[in-house]
Amino acid sequence: MKSLRRNRVTRDHCVAHKQEHVNFSTRYNQAVSKINANRPVVGLRTLETFIIDWVRSHVLEYDMKLAALLETETSSR
Repeated sequence: MKSLRRNRVTRDHCVAHKQEHVNFSTRYNQAVSKINANRPVVGLRTLETFIIDWVRSHVLEYDMKLAALLETETSSR
């Protein structure tokens, strides 16, 4: 992200992308804190599903867009 030229599109993407990571950390910590010691498998499966879904959606929505921005950046040099 640091190598991108600063303009409205790249700035907006980077801000949203970084916020998604903050949101993930918050939700992850909340999910971990709710794991019940009496039923850890249920909590861990829920956490696993959350992580897999987040990674999939994050990669498709943010990382692919970042890759496109970086590709545009390198091809315009």
